[in-house]
Amino acid sequence: MKKWYGELWGLADKRYWLAATMMVQFAMRNGDVVAADGTYFVRRGEQMYLSYTPHKTSSSSGRTVVWPIHPNVWQRIEEARRAISGERSSPVNAGEGPLVPGGIAVFRTLNGMLRDAVPGLREVEKATYELRKMRIDAEYRHHSAERASALSGDDIRTLSYYYADVGNLAPVVEMAEDLI
Repeated sequence: MKKWYGELWGLADKRYWLAATMMVQFAMRNGDVVAADGTYFVRRGEQMYLSYTPHKTSSSSGRTVVWPIHPNVWQRIEEARRAISGERSSPVNAGEGPLVPGGIAVFRTLNGMLRDAVPGLREVEKATYELRKMRIDAEYRHHSAERASALSGDDIRTLSYYYADVGNLAPVVEMAEDLI
């Protein structure tokens, strides 16, 4: 999946890269990507953030995701948006319309592309959802359940049950006395 994602930037239609990026970089659900617009991006000083309330949690916990965007990723997001809009200099701004125009069709195509590229996903109906799962699991394994929860907008029990492979953690050989 990582190789497949890396090749998306080379496509002429940057909507595919942008849609997949929102799932790979920020663990967004495809429905949240379809609903996204320029208001999801906020600047605090020099740092750009993704800030939104996931649809799935909006009526329950109402948790808001506020996640920093790596400068290289932000640069590419801006470049992709300019390519999509056909403008030369306008960055992502509020009121520009959907982040990924035609998002439902884009995800339909991405699902097919990912199924074709990754043999293990050939029978998976929502193949792109695996991008979200991959990202949440990586955050969980490399950092913490709390960070994975903050990224996904899900509570820790939900992400442990559906997204993070807790059996795949690499335990460190150590003495309990060193931890206590």
